[in-house]
Amino acid sequence: MIFSEVFSQNVHILDNFNKPISSVNAFNKTTYSISNENGIVDLSKFSENDSISFSHINFVDTTIQKSKIGNILHLKEKHFQLDTVLVLSNSDEKKNINLSNLSTIYNFGIDDILSQNTSFIFIKSGGENAFSTIFRRGLTSDNFLVLFNEAQINDLRSGSFDFSQISPQVIENIEITNGNSNGFSAAGGILNLSTKNFADSNKFELGSSISSDKLNSLFANYSVSFNNFSANFGFNRSYSPNKYSFIFDEKLYSRENADFSKTLLYSSLSYLDIKTYAKFYIHFNDFKSGLPGFVVTNNQSSAARNENRNLLATINLTHNFSSFFHSEIHSGYQFQILKLLDPNEEILTNQLEQTAKLNNFSIQNRNSFSFGNLKLNFGENFLFGKLQNSSPIALEYLDNLYSATKSEFSLYLRPFYTCDEFSIFNSLQISAEINSQFVKNEIIDNSWQNYFSKDVKTNFSFKNMKNFSFLFHYSDSFRLPNFTELYYSTTFSNSKLLPENYSQILVGLNYNSELFTANFEIFNIFGNNKIIWVPTRLALQIPKNVKKTITNGFELNLNIPIFKNNLTSYFIYSYTDARNISAQSQDDNSYNKQLLYSSLHNLKSGINARWNGFSASLFHQFSSEKFYTTDNNPIYKIPFYNIFDLNLAYQFNLYSTQNSLSFAIENLTNENYLIIQSYPMPLRSFTFTYKMTL
Repeated sequence: MIFSEVFSQNVHILDNFNKPISSVNAFNKTTYSISNENGIVDLSKFSENDSISFSHINFVDTTIQKSKIGNILHLKEKHFQLDTVLVLSNSDEKKNINLSNLSTIYNFGIDDILSQNTSFIFIKSGGENAFSTIFRRGLTSDNFLVLFNEAQINDLRSGSFDFSQISPQVIENIEITNGNSNGFSAAGGILNLSTKNFADSNKFELGSSISSDKLNSLFANYSVSFNNFSANFGFNRSYSPNKYSFIFDEKLYSRENADFSKTLLYSSLSYLDIKTYAKFYIHFNDFKSGLPGFVVTNNQSSAARNENRNLLATINLTHNFSSFFHSEIHSGYQFQILKLLDPNEEILTNQLEQTAKLNNFSIQNRNSFSFGNLKLNFGENFLFGKLQNSSPIALEYLDNLYSATKSEFSLYLRPFYTCDEFSIFNSLQISAEINSQFVKNEIIDNSWQNYFSKDVKTNFSFKNMKNFSFLFHYSDSFRLPNFTELYYSTTFSNSKLLPENYSQILVGLNYNSELFTANFEIFNIFGNNKIIWVPTRLALQIPKNVKKTITNGFELNLNIPIFKNNLTSYFIYSYTDARNISAQSQDDNSYNKQLLYSSLHNLKSGINARWNGFSASLFHQFSSEKFYTTDNNPIYKIPFYNIFDLNLAYQFNLYSTQNSLSFAIENLTNENYLIIQSYPMPLRSFTFTYKMTL
């Protein structure tokens, strides 16, 4: 929100995330007005009894009587694809996936929703709530930064994030940013998961799911608003023995000891007025799961189990001091207790249990000055993390260390220029960011290290080509070594590991018309100092900076509204040639070979239909073959696969309640496939969900 003088005839128009919407047309048969860049529209020309229509290309048309409009008016985004997705393009290359009012959300995980609506690939090790990490353009999960209400939640040990740990009903919006942003450096991109924001009315939701894999889930959510405040409370309880069927060596098996149990409790409190938005959120997540054997050839239960207890609290505060200056503060605290229980001592050596405690605190300050067409963004970020282990951390010969800490501090500056009707341009947007990050790992070397990242983006369209827009993006980013790479290499460690560095160039073309929208992007990513684990003479593996990689490819996104919003289709195709271009020796068979689990071709497509409360969506995913050895030996490859998922839903009113029924069929054609080696995916399964809203 941007603050301006408030008069009785002015209305502040916001989206679901309390951000101003510019260029909203307010009109009736005789009068017209439009919102400015701060989302303010002057309605003084309209009489109190006039019905006013509000229209914007990305939002649902709304008509309301002026006397019923307060100081703030929220517009709802138009949804595409799974009735959930809104793709917004600007110079920051941000895309939003809006999950609000989605009756079928409880049939999906966050990874499923992202997979069906973006070019992201997810590496999953099984069925419901199996470990799930992100992969894209040859970059692995540790090259993606995941934020939860702006708080960093990547695992301190591995640097990655397991998307199976987040329940989708707490998330309202997923914002995806390519490259660096707000002082964060991430070659793969930044994903910000936002919980529900200010509630305009009181609402109670209750629902349940059951699946053919015996997944049982019960969820509830209550929202209440009073004056400028709103509160939200909810829980989710789910359990499944998860003994799904799979095929291996042409024989049918049932996965053993893959059961899970998850309990989530959450609450939030929000405050909103014309100048200030504040939100406090907290949740507790208790997750227990069995380890489903080591490989399919040893499918019997290992009796080992994982336990994860997680407490996460976030605070978000935005205040608008004037029409040209606003400031934001975002902070988060996360505490986790992770246990691996091994009663038969099959995984741990001479141990029945291993426990790790993770503490993570982060705070960001963001400021924005506006000077006409120029906006200046600047701020600082701070992160402190601590890992405590029940057994010593292997650090060369220092075997009495049980903890490691990490501190990060960054400063960034991002000028942003935008204008319309400039010279030959119909529109022009340019932004650049410089980020200086200071890092200290307080275990061997307590000194601060300094790293720089850069990011430049421009988006423009020509006056005689108004349906087309063009994008150029250059970024230079880095990934710091994680705790596992620094301190957990069995007996040895390498505290002098250098950060991975990535230089990325992206050129894009967008086309937007009533017939279809299309986005085409060509990318080149050069990686240096890639960290890999290499064997030693002692048959141990240690991490080293030895690899250079290069990724070339392109992505095509196509959306076709066949019958306006009643029948739509979409296609997402990506070609990714990701290779190792450095050799450790003359006999290095990994030179110029495709990176692990990186497929050349990926195609996602879908069709969505809705009519009188009914909706149906059919999703298809194709992935070409991929290798799981660095030499690309054809014996050790994962074959291509085609997956189809079908979802049917019906929404109806009964007495004073809103109801939805949904039925999902995953792996419709009963495909026998793997995503990673030794973890076959489930065969066909069914999920039924009912939700009631009061």
